[in-house]
Amino acid sequence: MTTTVRQTSTPRTRWFGDDRGMVTAETALVLPVILLVFAAVLWGVTVASAQLAVVDAARLAARAVARGDDPAQVRQLVARAGPPGAAIAVEQEGPGADALLRVQVSARVRAAGRIGGWLPVLALTATAVTQREPVGLGAPTSGVEPGPMTPEQLR
Repeated sequence: MTTTVRQTSTPRTRWFGDDRGMVTAETALVLPVILLVFAAVLWGVTVASAQLAVVDAARLAARAVARGDDPAQVRQLVARAGPPGAAIAVEQEGPGADALLRVQVSARVRAAGRIGGWLPVLALTATAVTQREPVGLGAPTSGVEPGPMTPEQLR
């Protein structure tokens, strides 16, 4: 005597059909979302890196301005430390030797590659404030007349 086992449908297959191919369909739906999240993370890392570079450039430029370095040297420092196209502005707040020097470095950051056209261009800014360093107390000088640089000198 031969016994045959007949497979009957379960309530799940009766209502929803066969489950074969569900992983492929779910992956096809989720993959674009994963790629968008990955692109957003990369964009965030790019912006954070550029902001750190702008902060470093402002800090270096403020120290150079306080020392009385040549404006061309200050621009070179900003170009090396900051992101491409970084701009610098220097303001003196108050008169005399106790005046504060405010150095502002700004740059515009764009995403690289084909994604760059879809993501916004961000303007990043960092400001560093310092006082002029004293000259003549054994401090090395750069051969430039001490004092703050004017915005005209940095252009």
